Amino acid sequence: TNLELAAAYATIANSGEYIEPSFYTQIYDHGGNLILDNSSSVRRTVIKDTTAWLLTDVMADTMITGTADVAYFGNTMAQAGKSGTTTSNRDGVFAGFTPYYTCVVWGGYDDNAKQENVVYTRYLWKAVMKRIHEELPYKNFEKPDGIISAEVCNKSGLLPIEGTCDHDQTGSTVYTEYFELGTLSTKT
Repeated sequence: TNLELAAAYATIANSGEYIEPSFYTQIYDHGGNLILDNSSSVRRTVIKDTTAWLLTDVMADTMITGTADVAYFGNTMAQAGKSGTTTSNRDGVFAGFTPYYTCVVWGGYDDNAKQENVVYTRYLWKAVMKRIHEELPYKNFEKPDGIISAEVCNKSGLLPIEGTCDHDQTGSTVYTEYFELGTLSTKT
């Protein structure tokens, strides 16, 4: 469901901590008496904070130079997200988050009919998220301890060999990538 998908993406945004979704925290009657309290949500760590940050970093790149670029609402806020479709565009979805909010937009027909295009889910996400972030101060995704960066060759994924990867016929193929501490290959 959209709610489950939003909870999954919010878990990534929350550094790997799952928070059970709720539609309200507290409800008071007309006299100011608390009648329903749902403010103590179930919380548990389900993925490592380093894994969550690496996923966030990949999805942030997708917002700027990938398939989700039309959802990007500018450098006023850090953003990460992923688009998706089903066969023959029967469903379209965009799930994304900022340091403040997670939002999922699904689009499709009740009868599972084909759609001509599903890019509208990205435009809708952009419109909603841009609006709710208008007055919020810029925040970035916090990189946890245990993340390192290294230059790698984009053709092999390994450490670059001087004079080879930086002298490819198309130009340098060396770029900076992030890794969890202890996972960087020592191979060239």
